[in-house]
Amino acid sequence: MRSDAAPLLPILRSRTQGEVLATLLFDPDHEWTITDLSRHLSVPLTSTQSEIARLATGGLVRSRTVGRAQLLGPETDPLLDEVLRRPVVDVTTPPTAS
Repeated sequence: MRSDAAPLLPILRSRTQGEVLATLLFDPDHEWTITDLSRHLSVPLTSTQSEIARLATGGLVRSRTVGRAQLLGPETDPLLDEVLRRPVVDVTTPPTAS
């Protein structure tokens, strides 16, 4: 089943994509594993993986491998920060850590 686009920022493919991106952008120094991000957002792991892959293809997410873990964070680019982080974080409030 296809999910609805993020209503407040329709350039995003889905609400899940908006939540993933907002969570990564909200604290750009924090790195997440896909599993931790999935649990934090209460989103199925496969959906999180798909959205991360799309965001990485678009150059919005970076990853690095430490041991067996793949750590994710937002790409650090001043232009992306100015153009993307503020609108995404403003309209898509990420869930708080539990």
